[in-house]
Amino acid sequence: MRHETLLLGLLLAASCAAQSGFSIVHVGEANASAEGRSIFETDYGYLLFSAEVDQNTGATWFYTNRFDGDGGWLDGKIFSSISILDAGLTDCVSPADDGAYAAAAVSLNMDGNKALHIYKFNALGDTMNTVFVGAEPAQGTRDCFALGDGSFLVAGWCTIGEDPVDDCACLRRVAADGQELWRRTWPERLMYHTVNAVEDGNFLVGGSRFSTTDKTVLMKVNSDGEEIWTRYLGGYSPYSGGAAHATHMSNGDYLVPGSWLPQDSINNSERGFASLYCYAPNGDMRWRRNLLYGRLAGASLSRMAAQGEYWVVGGYYQVPRDPDVATTLWRVDNNGDTLYSRKYWYYGGEGAVNVATYGIDTTSDGGLVLTGTAYEGINGVEPFNHKTWILKLDQHGCLVPGCHTVGLQDYEMALQGALQVSPNPTQDVLRFSLDLPSGYPLQGNVQALVLDAQGKEVARQNIAANGLQVAGTIALNGQAPGLYYLHLRDEVKWLAGQKVVVE
Repeated sequence: MRHETLLLGLLLAASCAAQSGFSIVHVGEANASAEGRSIFETDYGYLLFSAEVDQNTGATWFYTNRFDGDGGWLDGKIFSSISILDAGLTDCVSPADDGAYAAAAVSLNMDGNKALHIYKFNALGDTMNTVFVGAEPAQGTRDCFALGDGSFLVAGWCTIGEDPVDDCACLRRVAADGQELWRRTWPERLMYHTVNAVEDGNFLVGGSRFSTTDKTVLMKVNSDGEEIWTRYLGGYSPYSGGAAHATHMSNGDYLVPGSWLPQDSINNSERGFASLYCYAPNGDMRWRRNLLYGRLAGASLSRMAAQGEYWVVGGYYQVPRDPDVATTLWRVDNNGDTLYSRKYWYYGGEGAVNVATYGIDTTSDGGLVLTGTAYEGINGVEPFNHKTWILKLDQHGCLVPGCHTVGLQDYEMALQGALQVSPNPTQDVLRFSLDLPSGYPLQGNVQALVLDAQGKEVARQNIAANGLQVAGTIALNGQAPGLYYLHLRDEVKWLAGQKVVVE
């Protein structure tokens, strides 16, 4: 497997379980492109579910890959069909109560019909069992949710007419043996993207509809799929605005990432807000918080964090900035107010896109791991070749511990492998050098900062850039033996960092 690693073995603190922050891209040797779908922390590290395109057949198949706690690739498995095997998009794999993982996948049969199967995987990424649900002219899956009784909810679309073929938004409950227990269809809607459990056996379903305004659909249903209430959101946007992937909040409300385009912006309809919505269990909207404004801005996923706070991830097209798209991570409180935000990218350059926004899992150290896709821009070695991006961050949303004290929001990933530090361990003076790509745009002065394990700054030095290299020394004599962290930054972004040991 081809596996490009920007790897940092980091100890978060002596009192915490040791985990690593890392940023990697991964794609199989025989594959043309790859995109992460869901990722989960495990006893050995992380289990990734991805969609990868075979360069020989052109078919998109479903993959599992295992990584250790440092982001090192362990092994992978392929689950293929004669044509495609589509298991959905936004965090489409569901953990089950028995420790397994469930996915609903659709493939093309020899007779031209679409076949739906339910796959169950163990923590090693092997299939435990696969059951056939049914085949019909038009059906697809976007999300699967494993229920405690062994059945599954499948959100997507299915056939409502065969001649001509017509489909619509569809929610199904499927028994453990593959029997379809019930099906609900909504002809006025395109598809359902997500399904999540809330309270009392009820579920929140997110989807999209045909409309000139408020395209995103948020629907609450009971265990039989019957509508309790339906809400429409997103404003005057020409695009869907979000998958309405809801999080059940600690106070009982529902947190829904999405977008918002006000009526006075319809003449510039591709520019709007990445937003958060809060709904009460009875469907009343308590508030909307606008996170940022930009081209095709949106928030896609959220997860509960510590202290009644939440992680939210999304992004926007920041043309003509470099790169075009960078993943944005917010930490918000129970009222949706932003505590801080961080912006991360793996590839820079014109046309580069970095979206670790398809799958997210909170981790046992209080941090999170994200997956999605990243690709180089027009001048890259492999321009526009999609690769699965996996980003592991600590409890402060940092790749390198202490980044939250540096005073920046933009975090460069691509330079990490070019940072050289010596001697390490050191007793007095630390030397470092960072090689820059041709034409790399440094913004203002460059500084080197050293933080101790508690995040306290112990040294700072202004550094002069010399052509395509940033190099210098920083004195650490007099510092107590132990673990420290070097951070390099210019005036607007974090450039690179590394663990340093003082003897």
